[in-house]
Amino acid sequence: MLGKIENLASGIRLNPGLDVSQLKVSFEKNLRLHIPGIINEEAANGIHNSLKNEIGWNLAYNDDEGQKDLYARDQQNMPSAERQAFHQKIMARARTGTFQYLYGSFAVGDAYKEGLIKDMFVARFFEFVNTPEMINLISDITGIKGIKRANMQATAYGPGHFLTDHNDFDPEKDRKVAFVFNMTKDWKAEWGGILQFLEEDGFSESGLIPTFNALNIFQVPQRHIVSQVSTYAPKVRFGLTGWFMGSEDG
Repeated sequence: MLGKIENLASGIRLNPGLDVSQLKVSFEKNLRLHIPGIINEEAANGIHNSLKNEIGWNLAYNDDEGQKDLYARDQQNMPSAERQAFHQKIMARARTGTFQYLYGSFAVGDAYKEGLIKDMFVARFFEFVNTPEMINLISDITGIKGIKRANMQATAYGPGHFLTDHNDFDPEKDRKVAFVFNMTKDWKAEWGGILQFLEEDGFSESGLIPTFNALNIFQVPQRHIVSQVSTYAPKVRFGLTGWFMGSEDG
C-alpha cells in the first residue's frame, strides 16, 4: 500500500450509492462487471482533463521482443515515410493473428514511483486506487482475497488504434483482477474502441462501449479485445487501465 495518501486523494470519492451486495451478485455471473458513476463527477472531470491536457503520450505496440514504446518526442521527429513503414509493420503483424496492439500509453505507476507526475491530478487518482477503501471494494465485489495493490497505465485510443485477442495472464505476475476506468465523454458505438469479451470459439457475445466515469472489472484470465477505433472518430478514447495485484512487485 502507498503511505500517507488520505489527504492527497481526499478530493476523489466513491459513489456512496454503490450496492456492494448487488454488484457481487452481478459479478458472479460472468466474472466481470460494469459499474457506472464510480466516483464523484468533479474528480472524474479532473481525471479527464489531466489525461487530455497533461500527458505526453507514447505509442505502445508489440514486436518479437515484447512490448515497445515509441516515445512522444520520437513521434514528432519521425519522417512521414518512416512513420508509414512503422504502421505497416504493426498492421502486418496484426494480420497474422499474433498478439498486437497500438495505442497511446503512459505508465502512471512507474512515473509515480519516479516522482515525475507529483503535480498531476492523475497522480491523485493512482493514490486513490491504491487506498484500502478501493482495494477492499474490489475484494468484496469479486470475492478475491490477497489483493495488495493496483498497477496502472493511462491509455488513449485514437483513430486506427486497437488491441487484439489476449487474456491478461502472465506467469511472472500475480494479476488478480483487470480494470478499466473509462474517462471518455460522449462516445458513439460506431466509432469502435469497444471492450469485447470473447468466448472459446472466438465469438463475442458482449461488449462495453466507452463511457464517462465508469469502471469495468474482470477476473484474470479472460479473453478480450479492444476493437479498432474508426478512422473517422473525432475524438480519443481515454482510460486508466491495469490490474489489482496479489504481489507488491511486478
